[in-house]
Parts: sequence; C-alpha cells; structure tokens
Amino acid sequence: MEDQRGCPFLYEAEKSRGSMLTDMVRANRADAVITFLMKFCDPDEFDYPVYKKELEAANIPQLYLEVEQQMDSFGQVRTRIQSMAEILM
Repeated sequence: MEDQRGCPFLYEAEKSRGSMLTDMVRANRADAVITFLMKFCDPDEFDYPVYKKELEAANIPQLYLEVEQQMDSFGQVRTRIQSMAEILM
C-alpha cells in the first residue's frame, strides 16, 4: 500500500495526499502547485478539497485547472499558467 500512497482510487481513511503534496513541495523547493483535474473524475474531485486545505494551511500557492478528456484548445489554460508564473516572480 505504501507505493500507492495518495492514490485517489484506493480507500485511505487519513487522506495522506495533502501531506504528501506538501512534503513534496518542500523537498523539491517548489514555488507552487498546479492541479490538473479531469472533469467528472469523482475520486480526484473528492480528494481535492482535502489537499487544497492542507496546501492553504502551509501557505503554498496553488492553481486549479479543470480539463476535459477531448480538449482541443488550451489557450485559456496556457494564459492561467502564465499568470500564475508572473505572480510568483
């Protein structure tokens, strides 16, 4: 189970995904987290509020992006990522 830590498809009472992401940000000295969620992916959508709360508590900037499986235009996504990068500079 340890190698599947944070997997949204497995039941995990303590929901370690938030602490896992926070630890990874600190270990890699990342400036922020960009979360891409596939529309209508229930397991990820259920976990997102849990780790969003932990990232906010750790004062880690984050950007939430929702994408579609058959997406063909990424202009808005690109603009939002560029805006986030400018904020972090």
